[in-house]
Amino acid sequence: MTQYALAECHEKISEEQSVFQVTGDFWGILASSQTVLAVSREYEDFVVLLGGRGGLPWQSVISIPHPSGMFWNFSKRELIVASTKNLNQLFFFRMLHQQDFSSEILPAETILPHGDLLIPRRSVILPGSLYIHDIAMIKDSLFATMTGHNFLGRVLVEGGWERVWWPKLLDEGEFGFRQNHFQLNSIAVGDTVDSSFFTAFSDSTLGAKPWKSGFGPREKGVVFSGRSRDVIVRGLTCPHSARLIGDRLWLCNSGYGETGFIDLGDMNKKLDYQSVCASLGFTRGLTRVGDHYVAVGLSKVIPKYEPYAPGLDPEKTKCGVVLLDRQTGEMAASLVWPGGYQIYDVQSISNAVAPSFSHSIDGNPGNSAYRYFG
Repeated sequence: MTQYALAECHEKISEEQSVFQVTGDFWGILASSQTVLAVSREYEDFVVLLGGRGGLPWQSVISIPHPSGMFWNFSKRELIVASTKNLNQLFFFRMLHQQDFSSEILPAETILPHGDLLIPRRSVILPGSLYIHDIAMIKDSLFATMTGHNFLGRVLVEGGWERVWWPKLLDEGEFGFRQNHFQLNSIAVGDTVDSSFFTAFSDSTLGAKPWKSGFGPREKGVVFSGRSRDVIVRGLTCPHSARLIGDRLWLCNSGYGETGFIDLGDMNKKLDYQSVCASLGFTRGLTRVGDHYVAVGLSKVIPKYEPYAPGLDPEKTKCGVVLLDRQTGEMAASLVWPGGYQIYDVQSISNAVAPSFSHSIDGNPGNSAYRYFG
């Protein structure tokens, strides 16, 4: 195990939050897969980029209030980050390759990095009651799980949103959209909304919310089909971060610290969730890394939200990222922040060379950290 500390941190990011330990060839796997990971540290209010280049690991951070879901738009070279506060805000960061620097207007104080640069280009503000969790591009439109009101919304270019998908059981009247019944929280992106899938903590509009004390979320979690709008898999516990990889729907069965998949090869058969790995953390955030791995985020369990994690010992949970072999389910490598807390999402950034953030959202140039470690 190797331990490093992130130097030159933003003043709001403490040394305790930034120290990390690695096991296995974490940086080598990212480098050989030509992948950079973006990780949203939800309750610590920052996003961190992780990667390896030329045998050296590095990371870059930026402060964003309560970052949750993220999406890397390959065609537009944009990282989109949802900030789930009241109000909700979506931040769009454009990737500049080194050859682009001379054609862009950059802050005078910007110190050009050794690789590419992510600069904030625009933002969209939406009402806080929408309680945005996951975001994703489907074709040319941006969609978000409007968790506070149980639907998938299309974010409109001119501002606002359009309700485009919801579970079938809400078809009768408007009442079902007035409060959060399901904790609808992730989008497994297909070619269309119909070919996508969605996770939720429950599919019931009756009684207490499934994560409240005295009721509990154990095995009440579900996966919805975009096409039928019905449940296709039950028995999960606080599922998150569904992602389509080939014929498998990968997801986090978060309440048990598990990562697993649903084989979609024959949709006419009964579909079952298969766990491939259990970790010492609340699993949340999942992304493909190259042809062989997935990266999964781990979070410490918040004491007051222990009902979310009936299958975990809160005292033993950790904050970090694990790399899992997709064929064997074995943990190939890991990075743990001993002083870290909560991760919401993990996204793979491709077609990038050691990218860094240019400056922080609060407008103070130089507040982004970028460091190689030898």
